[in-house]
Amino acid sequence: SSFKPVGYLSSLPPVSTKDAFTPIHDDDPIVWTSSPKLERPKQKLKLQIDKEGWASLSDSDGSLPDEQWLHTAQQRPAERPAGNLNKRQGTTGLESQLQAPKAKALSSRHPNKISSVPAVGSQLDSSEDDPPRGTTSKRPTGGKPKATDHEKAERAQEKEEARAAAKVAKEREKEENKERKLLLKQERAREKQKEKDRAEANKLKLDKKLSTPEMIADLPISIEGSTVDTQIREMLKQIGVNVASYDGPVPNVIKWRRKVDYRFDARSNCREKLCVQEIDSEKHVMCLISANELADLVASGSISGDGQEGLDEHVARTKRAFGDCKLIYMIEGLDIWIRKSRNARNRAYTAAVRGESRTQEGSENATNSSSTTATSKRKQQQQRTGTVDEDTIEDALLRLQVVHNCLIHHAAASVETAEWVAHFTEQISQIPYRQEQTARSATFCMDAGQVKCGKDAPETYINMLLANVRVTLPIAHGIAARYPDVPALMRALKEKGPLALENIKKSANRDGSIADRNIGPAISRRLYKVFTDLDPGATDI
Repeated sequence: SSFKPVGYLSSLPPVSTKDAFTPIHDDDPIVWTSSPKLERPKQKLKLQIDKEGWASLSDSDGSLPDEQWLHTAQQRPAERPAGNLNKRQGTTGLESQLQAPKAKALSSRHPNKISSVPAVGSQLDSSEDDPPRGTTSKRPTGGKPKATDHEKAERAQEKEEARAAAKVAKEREKEENKERKLLLKQERAREKQKEKDRAEANKLKLDKKLSTPEMIADLPISIEGSTVDTQIREMLKQIGVNVASYDGPVPNVIKWRRKVDYRFDARSNCREKLCVQEIDSEKHVMCLISANELADLVASGSISGDGQEGLDEHVARTKRAFGDCKLIYMIEGLDIWIRKSRNARNRAYTAAVRGESRTQEGSENATNSSSTTATSKRKQQQQRTGTVDEDTIEDALLRLQVVHNCLIHHAAASVETAEWVAHFTEQISQIPYRQEQTARSATFCMDAGQVKCGKDAPETYINMLLANVRVTLPIAHGIAARYPDVPALMRALKEKGPLALENIKKSANRDGSIADRNIGPAISRRLYKVFTDLDPGATDI
């Protein structure tokens, strides 16, 4: 059977359904022909709805056959009235059916391209469902009732409260983060300061300017107001030492104390900073004594039964008062006193030789019969002082050093005494740091600058030979010319014995020129003993 296509397809010749669905074989030639452009006839279609709700399309002139009428078979709901028709659904269905003849006609001519033709109904459906761009849909919201003014106010208040609560929570979180960052910053600052204090505590204060301000000098009240007291205070003030006064059991004794800010911690093996500053007493005291007082002590000790304190009793009393402190005797004017004593003895000897001493003694007995007790005591003191000679004073000083283990220093005047008190204060401030340096380093037997270093191995070898006693520069250069290094020297000493270096020519200068003199056997034996002896306590080198 044949059919008439819709629209502009009606002008085409009729195509049978048999020819439209005949399969195309691969061996059939395909011939493409062009046809003239046909004008599309303009037809007006009308939408008709019957009493039962059926929708159909018809042309104005009635040219379409009855079997081409399009209609939708959408069933009306049972609960709706018969006259209520969903026009949108009916129109969409009719438009989709209008494309059916067109699709069939196209499939008969181009069966491979029929799938690319879009459905008009779907396009119309999407165009009707979606509103135009820039506009909003005016469809009803499903019958939801509108909110009242009271509900709107409550909702606005709830939103405001939630916004305020969120703001408060955000501010609280911000403050907590700020406090946490501040605590972390303070903790880092404390750790940094702690590391700085630990480094400062473990730094060796080998400079006197750093260690001297830690000292406190306690001056006895027995010298308060004297010239030496004023000078000592001024000297200590210049180097930054605090000065205090005290009343001690022994007169004229100066002691020292130290301000301690750090203590050694055995667990961390380093010094830690103390929370509160402490004051420790030093193990040194200094006794200021003049030459006349020393002579009196020596004379009182040599004269038994006079009831006066001798030098040994003075030392014992001082050690009992200050415990196990190291005692330093600062003797002022001893050289001047010895010189005057020597001159007085010489004058007395000259007078005795001339016979003037006897006549002078008789005249003194006649004129001084009414002398006072003070004058007689002064004469006795002068007579006693005259009996203490220079050898007796030297023996007393030697006894102080050997028997009592005391340190002795001499000063010519009070100004020099004040200067030496300041120097001793600086040295005492260095004692703990020097001891720690000695414990840390291996240079326990020498100080800086005592050993000369060479620029290269030959110069170091020469300096090593010069460190031996009685080895001069020509001897060292002569040995180095024969034996240029230590292994060669050791082999020669082991092979040839103690006289291995005998008769080696001395060097005249550093250039290597040889002199006429030779190295003697004494130097050869000494160097042999130094390089080959294994006894660390040997003293014959």
